[in-house]
Amino acid sequence: MTGGTVVVLGEVGRNFAAGMSNGVAYVFDPDEKLPIRYNPEMVKLERVMGLSRGQWLSVAMVLAGGIVLWCVRRRPVPVGPTSPPASE
Repeated sequence: MTGGTVVVLGEVGRNFAAGMSNGVAYVFDPDEKLPIRYNPEMVKLERVMGLSRGQWLSVAMVLAGGIVLWCVRRRPVPVGPTSPPASE
């Protein structure tokens, strides 16, 4: 990922963020496993704030809504038939 933003609500695997540059990842990590699973060569960890699971879900919903809105604005979704109906 280059210059993107991601919200992770589940566990991350080993070597998380390998290949990531100029991006931001918000990771819900209640078990605090991220410090042993991320790639320290590419990113640095910072605690943002202590959010509850419900607050994380709210953040994720807002971000997801923004992403959907951005996609719709970039690529208009065709409404109605894409080709005229076949004549009989």
